[in-house]
Amino acid sequence: MSDKIFKKQLEKFGTESFQLTEPEPHKKRQQANFDTTIGITKALMSTMEGRQWVYQKLDFCSFFATPFSLENQYATAFLCGLQEFAHHLYNEIAIISPNEYALMLQEAHARHAITQSHPDE
Repeated sequence: MSDKIFKKQLEKFGTESFQLTEPEPHKKRQQANFDTTIGITKALMSTMEGRQWVYQKLDFCSFFATPFSLENQYATAFLCGLQEFAHHLYNEIAIISPNEYALMLQEAHARHAITQSHPDE
């Protein structure tokens, strides 16, 4: 009902109405992309190798550290961009595979403990 009234008001002022919702094909494509993301994330987090790969990416993107650089403001900006990607990846994992995220951290801690106890290898 209000859409008809709004449309008449727009026509009265010589303006055309427009659709405020996303077109149907775009919604389907967006849902397919989301489904693909869920599948990939679950597959990565379901294996030890996948969790190690994800952890390495998060670590590389300074997810577990500060991006601040005293020497160079551009380096700080660059690292903030990397960290933003890491936050995006973390959010996907936290929503899709929260239990595997905790397992990933435990496995990373165990790998770190092993390398610290055998530094010469």
